[in-house]
Formats: sequence, C-alpha cells, structure tokens
Amino acid sequence: MKLRCDSVDTFPSPCSRCAKKGTFCEVDRNFTRERKRPQQASPDAMQVPTSLAPRNGALNAPFDIKPTAEGSNTDPSGSATPVDLPTVKNDNVKEYRIGNLSVPSAQVDMMFATFSAQFYPFLPAFPIHHIHPQVLWPDYELLFWAICNISARVCAPELVDVITLHLRSLINTTYTTHYIFRPFTSLTHVYALVLLCHWPLPHQTFQEDVSWTYAGIATHIALQIGLHRSAFTEEYTICKDGSQKYQARALTWLACVLVNQEAANLRGIPSTAAMDNLFLSSLLKVEHEDKNVSEMIKQARLLHALKGGIDKLGCVDSSEAHARHLVHRACEEVLASLLPEMMPWAKMTELVFLQAKLQLHSFLLSPDTPVKDQKDVIVPIYMVCIQTIQVIKSMLDSQKSHQYWPYFVHTSTISAAVALFKLTTCPYRDMIDEDTARNHVTDAYTILKTVTRVNRDVADRGIRLLDALSIMAKQETYSKELCIVKTRLGAGIFATALLEFKKWSRHQARQEKDEMPANGSMGNDIAFETFIELMTVDNLWDWGTWPELETAIPFPLDNGW
Repeated sequence: MKLRCDSVDTFPSPCSRCAKKGTFCEVDRNFTRERKRPQQASPDAMQVPTSLAPRNGALNAPFDIKPTAEGSNTDPSGSATPVDLPTVKNDNVKEYRIGNLSVPSAQVDMMFATFSAQFYPFLPAFPIHHIHPQVLWPDYELLFWAICNISARVCAPELVDVITLHLRSLINTTYTTHYIFRPFTSLTHVYALVLLCHWPLPHQTFQEDVSWTYAGIATHIALQIGLHRSAFTEEYTICKDGSQKYQARALTWLACVLVNQEAANLRGIPSTAAMDNLFLSSLLKVEHEDKNVSEMIKQARLLHALKGGIDKLGCVDSSEAHARHLVHRACEEVLASLLPEMMPWAKMTELVFLQAKLQLHSFLLSPDTPVKDQKDVIVPIYMVCIQTIQVIKSMLDSQKSHQYWPYFVHTSTISAAVALFKLTTCPYRDMIDEDTARNHVTDAYTILKTVTRVNRDVADRGIRLLDALSIMAKQETYSKELCIVKTRLGAGIFATALLEFKKWSRHQARQEKDEMPANGSMGNDIAFETFIELMTVDNLWDWGTWPELETAIPFPLDNGW
C-alpha cells in the first residue's frame, strides 16, 4: 500500500508522521513530483474563467505578455538590475536657473550639443540619445550641470565659476540621497562624477583637484547598486528588450575603472575599482556599432592588464628584488599579447597603452632593484616617453581639437617630459640619445603652451615645472639620481621631480625673503612657491613626518595597547 505524506497540507508545520516520531521534517532530495497531465487529457485547464477576465479594460495588466511568451536570459554584457531609461519630455523650458542666475535654453542647448559632438566620444559610457536637457532637467540635475560645466569651458566661460560652485554643493548633497532605490538616478550620478574626473573642475593646484575623491564616490555608488557585477547568464527577466539598459550599466562601470586607474597612476597609489574577467569577456561578445565604445573597451582591457601587473609586481618585496625583472617581463608579455586583437586602434588607446608600459617599467627603478635590472629598463622608458610625446603631437596636428582633450592627455604629456628630462641628467644618460630626448622635451613644452586655456591650469603648471627644472639644472641644484621617491606603484620619477622642485622652491623663497626690500615686494619668481606647495604628493609613508607618540598621546601606553 502506497502511503501519502500530508506535509503539503501541514506546512510549515511538520507532517503527521514526523510530528508523531518527533523527528525533523524534511523533503528527501530524491523526491520527484508527479508529472503533470498532458494538455490533451485536460483541455479545460487552459481556459480562463470568464469571471477572471478583465472587463472593459478596467483591470489592465501592468505588462502585455502573450500566453506563449518564453522566459529570456539577460544580456551578459550588463549588470543584474535593469534601468528604466526616460525619454525626452515634450515641455519646452525657456530658461534654467542656478540660484538667482538664469541661463537661456538656447545657451544650454548649445552646451549640450558641444558636449555630444566633442567631449562625449572620449567617454561614451551613457546612452547618447538621453543626453538631452529636457531629459535630464530637473530630475537629474547633477549630470545636467556637469555636462554644462564641461562644455562651458569652451563655449560659455563666463558661466564656469557659477556652475562649478553649484556643482560642488550638489555633489555634497547628492551623495547622501537614497540613490539605491532610483536606478536611473544613480546611473546619472555615477556618470556625472566620472565626467568630472575625466575633465576635472577648474583648479589651480594639484591638491585642489578633487577628481580622486569624486572617483571614489562614483565607485562607491556603483558598487552599492551592483554595476561591478555582470548578470548571470541564466538570470530570469520578464522581457527581452533590456539589452540597452544592461549595456548602459556595464559601460558606466567601465568608465569608473578607467578614471580610477588613470587617477591612481598619477598619484602613485592603487586604484579602488576592479573588473573581473567574466565582466570583460561579456562585453567582448557584443558587437558595438559605435567605434568610440569599442575604443573605450580596448582602453579598459589595457588598464585591466595593467592592474593585474601592478598587483603581481607589488607583491615582490625587497628580499625577492632579484626576481622582480622576471615578474616584470611576464606582465609586459601579458600587455603585449593584447595588441593583435586591438589593431587598428585610436590615438587615445595607444596613449593609454604607452602610459601602462611606463607604469610597469617604473617598478624596476626602485632603489632595492639590482643595478643591472635598472639599466635594462632605461632604454624602454626612454622609448615609451618619446612615443608618448609623438602620439600627442600627432593628435595636435591632425585633430585640432585640443580644447576637448581629457585631463589624462595633459598629465601624460607632463609625466613623459619630466621622465625624459630626468633621463638626460641621471647617471645612465649615456645609454640614450640626449639630443633626441631634449628635442622631445621641447616638443612637450610647445604642446603644453598650445593647450593652455587659462592661467594656472594643469598645462600651465606643467610649463612652470619644466621651467623650474631647467633653472635647477643650470644651477646644478638638481639631483643626479633618477628616482629618490618610491610610491605605492614603484619608483616615482614624476614624484621625484616634484619633491626636488619643492625643496628648491622653498630655498628660493627663503633667499628672496632675506633680500626683500623694505616695501615688502618679493618679486615675481616667488610665484613658484604657491604652485609647488600644493602640486606635490605628500610623503605619507615617511615616519619622520608622523607625530611622536610621547607628544601626540597624553597618556602612557602600558594599559594593554
């Protein structure tokens, strides 16, 4: 006789048999349900009762789903949660207000058109047809004014200061909102912050640049809403039209990875955003019609390989310094293996590749690396810096759009020029062609002169730095060592030059202060002091700069610490 278990009727209480025996009630793993009866045997089962059918359209279902619709998988190129992308509104806005200031709609339309045509191709991580003032205003104000701020530097400079102040206030308040529950709003916040990292807010000193902070905020929001995780291949979705939404999420996270790694390389610290291989492979499966999107994916692949190399080289401590060149060679081969799949590539992608190589090479210039290994990397660094300046020079000659270049191009020019200048004064200068190196430093100086838009922007500060280095070389106050500063990402050629510049600038300031006339005038050369005081990397890991425990802590340390 076949017994029937009454667990279905008693759930969540245990079945009668288990309750009687006092045992834990659990369905066996080998249990299988009885197969459903075929449709031919129960023709009435598929008929919907008339009483349940909607009457006169009053109870319309939220989704129009056909009875025979099949479940579909999510697009593997995106994240797990879809995003509802809004459409252009029909209402015509005549003006947009920032406090007491009114900006005409015609001027805003011009700024959006400039952004879409000139700036957007460098970072196409957001659907272009949603970059419209009537879509973003007023619900997505942060992205709206971020786009206006970037474009106003070219077509409406009189509005830059006002929009910048408003943006800083918006970012401080936006970060505390419940962005997790508004997917498209959070996506616009992340993209706005990423844009302000690629084209930072106007600043006059290195430490005034808040792009690294904004990159961290953008990454944190993106992690909170799951942009970093691609969707599972068998994930259920109710409709098949979500590919555009998933792609928007995936590309937004890609932009976070790009700006994080670029900013981290400049500051000599590890990046805070990473990308797994599953996420990257899912993006490569999709054919992208926009070539700019394809180039951005190539750049992300290069920086992903660079981050892997940094993680490996960073694990080699001083006791294993003799093996550092082997790890470096393996990382360089991984980076080079990507080239066949990326050709042809754009100039910007080539520039990312060259800067990635320069970052890898810097690990072999650490003071604890054997001299032989340091010598082996001198010529590769020299070649990479030469190629970097040549690529930027060709971009300047062919595109004639330097006013739209991202911040990364300017910093790459400065770092390559400084590295070449250091190579011409280091003990290994006989290994390179000094005349060629000096000529390319001059080319970089000319490029910075051309791309300078306002006083004390990043290009102008780079010119001041190169001028000061040349004066230091003539005065023989310049160190002959190639690198005396070690950052978290290997030897810091750029940081070394800044540190020496800071010492020289302070010495010059003290001398001019002693010779200062009675009227208090100190001359024009002292302008270097303000620049270098803030355009430098703090030596955070130097224990000599940390406070003494006896003076910093007012109580004894014998209480179990």
